[in-house]
Amino acid sequence: MHDYKRYCILYVDDEEMSLKYFQKSFGNDFSVITASSAAEGMQ
Repeated sequence: MHDYKRYCILYVDDEEMSLKYFQKSFGNDFSVITASSAAEGMQ
């Protein structure tokens, strides 16, 4: 079995609900970082 938590996903979306649901859907399996803009994502 793989340890997918070692992989980090950056998800960028300007919809707050999309960020929330993406985190809920994949946060248990992957390390998820969310950002509401490209500039925020680059930080």
